[in-house]
Amino acid sequence: MSTQYTQNDGNRIPTGEPAYRQDAYSHAPPPPPRKRRVWPYVLVTGFGALAVGIALTLVVVFLPMSLGLGGWNWPFPIPTQAAGPTPTAAPTAGGNPTPTLTPGEVPELGGRTLPYISDDSPVADIAEGLGPSIVGILNYRVAGVGQDQRRILSGSGSGIILTEDGYIVTNFHVVEGADALSILSIGGEEIEARLVGRDSTNDLAVLKVEETGLVPAPLGDSTKVRVGEPAIAMGNPLGSELAGTVTLGIISATNRVINVDGFNLTLLQTDAAINPGNSGGALINIRGEVIGINTLKTFIAGFDESGNQIPTEGIGFAIPMHVARPIIETIISQGSIVRPGIGVTLALVDADTAEQFEIPEGLQVMSVVSGGPAALAGIRVNDIIVSFEGNPAEMETFRKAITDRRPGDTLAIRIWRNGRESDVTLVIGDMNEFLAD
Repeated sequence: MSTQYTQNDGNRIPTGEPAYRQDAYSHAPPPPPRKRRVWPYVLVTGFGALAVGIALTLVVVFLPMSLGLGGWNWPFPIPTQAAGPTPTAAPTAGGNPTPTLTPGEVPELGGRTLPYISDDSPVADIAEGLGPSIVGILNYRVAGVGQDQRRILSGSGSGIILTEDGYIVTNFHVVEGADALSILSIGGEEIEARLVGRDSTNDLAVLKVEETGLVPAPLGDSTKVRVGEPAIAMGNPLGSELAGTVTLGIISATNRVINVDGFNLTLLQTDAAINPGNSGGALINIRGEVIGINTLKTFIAGFDESGNQIPTEGIGFAIPMHVARPIIETIISQGSIVRPGIGVTLALVDADTAEQFEIPEGLQVMSVVSGGPAALAGIRVNDIIVSFEGNPAEMETFRKAITDRRPGDTLAIRIWRNGRESDVTLVIGDMNEFLAD
């Protein structure tokens, strides 16, 4: 349901096609200049020699969701960046932060095992056993007014039944922007669903249908997954016409940190075929347990010298269940997850860069979320945060200053812009709120 992206040296270019999210993992050579479009909020790594024999490593860094700073949804205006230094990024820790649960009623998730998996046909047994637990998700938009109002199917994906009484997990981008939602059972029955809550920074959403006696999927421990073990993907690629498709592969990598829409997600990598519509479906181990939630795939590695796309094969990703489960439980018990943030992406300006370009050390603003806390405070692209609360602006300490606060709290910062410094007071926001606007 999100915008489909191709990749250009790691840069995202929206095609306007409803599809599934893709990563910025590959870093192939760029196409000819006439085809190149550079967006300031994409993770790019590369290298090049500068004049006078000065070699700089170029890294445009997203401050990941774990920093509580970056991220956005399409569309938003991209400010024009003035010519200036290319800061060297400080190392940042990737990963999906696990929320702390507060007391609340959380139903048992999964809670069953497949009764029988044979040695001769384990994949067939798993597909048969989990078939009733994997559903289609239908995203409807409402068009027209009054008696002319009608629902239009704007996209679809997959979902996993978690409880007998109707809790279902899927990707947030599958349900994003929906006026109405339904699930489509393996038997073709369409059932109205409501959105319980979502964590857009982790691309997760929980739905609820008013049904009982559903068949929940067994949930496994993704921390025990090993590279090379079998992996089975189940979902509805390309829509309901191919509902219940099963593909087989292996786990290609664990703990793969991928930057998606400005957030670093720690994902399982698999070569099991994942296609549009698989988003929100299950990645399953050979014991018939869901170990991940399929979320994205890379199919463009980059461009050749003529500007032609270089395709990839067998590079798909899933949110590990040990990451997803506490988020799901929090959404069910609380209805939402709070992600403190200010809506910027930043890059470190170190001492060498500062000296070369005669600018102060600090954190350079690379992009600003339209309507986010930073934008409302007047922060602009290329501003440099030189200090906050009287402390020098360093990546880790600034991140902690954000994540230790709650939405509505304030943070005093000093910025440098065009040779002048000024003080700004930011009001911390909830990324799950301002990114969904």
